[in-house]
Amino acid sequence: MELVPALFNLAIGICGLVVIVAAFLYVYQNKMIYQPNPMMQMSQYPDGNPNGYRSPADRGIPYQDVYLNSSPGVKIHAWLMTQTYKSAPTVVFFHANAGNLGYRMDNYEMLYSQLRLNVFAVSYRGYGYSEGTPSEEGLKLDAQAAIKYVFEETSVDKNKVFLFGRSLGGAVAIYAASKFQEYPFKGLILENTFTSMPKLVDHIMPKISFMKGLILKNFWDSQSLIGNLECGILFISGTNDELVPPVHMQQLKDSAVKAKTRDMVRLT
Repeated sequence: MELVPALFNLAIGICGLVVIVAAFLYVYQNKMIYQPNPMMQMSQYPDGNPNGYRSPADRGIPYQDVYLNSSPGVKIHAWLMTQTYKSAPTVVFFHANAGNLGYRMDNYEMLYSQLRLNVFAVSYRGYGYSEGTPSEEGLKLDAQAAIKYVFEETSVDKNKVFLFGRSLGGAVAIYAASKFQEYPFKGLILENTFTSMPKLVDHIMPKISFMKGLILKNFWDSQSLIGNLECGILFISGTNDELVPPVHMQQLKDSAVKAKTRDMVRLT
């Protein structure tokens, strides 16, 4: 009979531990997902980056600092890099979850100098010079502000606007395309993004997936949204990606049933 109280106490202890873990993951979830300065290994602000990664000027690219009112009390920062010819296509660049805008300078340079595209690089709230604290709701508001700015900017050809999103940025780009389906997006480019946050948790933290319904406050349900998009979509999938399983990209492609075109490029 002495075994019963011991088992009861053990069960209480396990339940208590589960509650503590769940509470921790719920409270610190946004800090785990959105990392403006991961592990203090990068500068919070672009001007603290190594030479060549502080601003487009480091690469000889003309640009404008743009500040947008994303929501009351929150102003976000972006870089607008425009070509000298008026008919240049424009790429709205939504970056991944870690680090500031400057660490994508190699990508901007390729898009601007080699492909001769305009680039509008958006810094989410809480990243770089942008105000506020990142969250799913907040980043969606940032995306709305960015798209509205691009389609109001006189130097942008409204019929040649592409959305690009990498990893988390892919979810932001899919949301933006879904939110503004009345806008004539020329195309959507997705690089190694996920179907939804709950499904990504199944892969990254399978041991806690049983409690995800209780603790998740970030969902980014891209698989549901992408099925309504009609613009052409290019999927760029890294087959050796250890964070986002390549099957997520295939599932997104399969779900994009209304897209004008669906092309997949797999990189090893």
